[in-house]
Amino acid sequence: PWVVNDTIRGNVVFGREYDEERYADVVEATALIDDLAALPASDFTEIGERGINLSGGQKARVSLARALYSKETRLMLMDDPLSAVDAHVGEHIFSKAINGELARGITRVLVTHHVHLLSRCDSVIVLEGGRIKHHGKYSDLVSQGVSFAGAIDVSKAKIGKESDAEDKVEDAKQGAILSEESKAKLKQSGKKLVR
Repeated sequence: PWVVNDTIRGNVVFGREYDEERYADVVEATALIDDLAALPASDFTEIGERGINLSGGQKARVSLARALYSKETRLMLMDDPLSAVDAHVGEHIFSKAINGELARGITRVLVTHHVHLLSRCDSVIVLEGGRIKHHGKYSDLVSQGVSFAGAIDVSKAKIGKESDAEDKVEDAKQGAILSEESKAKLKQSGKKLVR
């Protein structure tokens, strides 16, 4: 995922006309609502150079939101946007963003190790050594005895080292030690863009 030095809203809208309803739908589908609530200036918070003030999961979701916001998007190539989020957030993103109404009519190519999602995909391609080893419907591949060794069954895995839950706890800790005056200053400074 990539972001530019702009506000979160600027990274999602990305120079296109602002459509309040679509923007709200995209933010909800990509599970960014709680993140925006924790930021000093909500979606007017400036993203630092290379997204230094965002977690990996947040950067991935901002990039996904950008792709979904455009009504002209016809192809989405996603390099494991679920790898840096908790299982329940990943399920929300898959159901609402990747496989939801906003993505209808878009060809989506999802690179993932999350085997539990494969049965909900139209087609599965298994790569080994950079080459296609198997291709077809998940149920057909399973009946052929294809092994998905190396894939992660997130429903049984523990939360990874970088989780949004940890980010939110840290944000809450930081927020708890700030005075109202400091929060107001942060909110105001978060709206200013570095030029």
